[in-house]
Amino acid sequence: MHDLAEAEGEVADHVYRRDDLEHRQLRHRRQRMRRQRDRGQAAPGAPDRQDRIMRVLRQSIGCWKPSHDIIRRGKTPPATGFRGSMTMRMLCFTIALAFLPGTLAATERPDWAFPPPGVTGAPRPPETGELKRVLGSTRTYTQSQIDSFNDPPDWFPDEHPLTPTIVAHGKGPQVRACVSCHLSTGMGHPENSRLAGAPSGYIVRQLADFASGARKGAANMLTFSRAMTTDEMKTAADYFAALPVKRWTRVIEADTVPKTYFLGTRRMPLPAGGTEPIGSRVIEIPESPERVELRDPKSGFVAYAPPGSLAKGQFLVASGGDGRTTACTICHGLALNGLGEVPGLAGQSPVNIARQLYLMATGERAGPWAVLMKGVVEKLTNDDIVAISAYIASLEP
Repeated sequence: MHDLAEAEGEVADHVYRRDDLEHRQLRHRRQRMRRQRDRGQAAPGAPDRQDRIMRVLRQSIGCWKPSHDIIRRGKTPPATGFRGSMTMRMLCFTIALAFLPGTLAATERPDWAFPPPGVTGAPRPPETGELKRVLGSTRTYTQSQIDSFNDPPDWFPDEHPLTPTIVAHGKGPQVRACVSCHLSTGMGHPENSRLAGAPSGYIVRQLADFASGARKGAANMLTFSRAMTTDEMKTAADYFAALPVKRWTRVIEADTVPKTYFLGTRRMPLPAGGTEPIGSRVIEIPESPERVELRDPKSGFVAYAPPGSLAKGQFLVASGGDGRTTACTICHGLALNGLGEVPGLAGQSPVNIARQLYLMATGERAGPWAVLMKGVVEKLTNDDIVAISAYIASLEP
């Protein structure tokens, strides 16, 4: 059998030798460009950020080439196969991208994507004993059952796989049931994340980042993840990874939007009605506030974006916007449905996308793979974030 450790050593030696040569070549090139700049000359062929990242990606894809050398020597390639090679490629890409020159501006905070400071959970309505229902379900629950953190409603138990205990009920006061926020479908709400269809390894990695404190921005998840075992993380991740992804948010371009307020951390339409100018925001609210409050897993959201947002977002996502950012399609796939353990973005909540872009830019969302995103997003303006999040949300997942 092939000795995996020996193969990894050969890979490391090859990458080191090649990277050392490329580092010296890059250093000489930069020195030459600096001298030309000092003389007031344009550096011929000076690459912009997009070109640099494309070159890094091509190099990272090639950094597993030693496996061909191993095969030529008559040895068996590592048993990790495609998944192992993809992990190596993404690792090389991550390391290389981390050393690209930094940007000069900081991302603008999209205040519209965050609840007011100090806001936590919504106040719970009083229990009246009334049995409540949702459309299409034969089940009934009282309000206190609907609001339960450890025994939340499962309105359609026959429409999803058997739910593991950690997902359906959590672990006492230490860990809430996953479905109490992310729903049995894994589609979640704008104030949390869509988990359905995400790679299991990606979900486990995010839980580990929460547990270590590398990823912030969700105080409850810091607590829950630290109380979960590795097996519980893997069990929950496998459940959500196996769920289908569906259209959950409808995106509309409009000059005016319904007036809204925050009920806890969730934006809701004002009961009294009325409209206001949209400004430079994305306003995402439930299609049916009543059904969302019942945790109905079949009731989605509508997001309003300023006119022209989708076209601008498409330009930024597909091309990087002339160097302002990096084309999302490089890592997340042409249709933004993910590549390997890189998650799909298409159809995600625009509010959640906006939050994550900002948190990655500021370093509040960190972790080994988050370094990929920091340099990509830190020059984005609020208008850029509006356009990108609206366009991505409008795509078919």
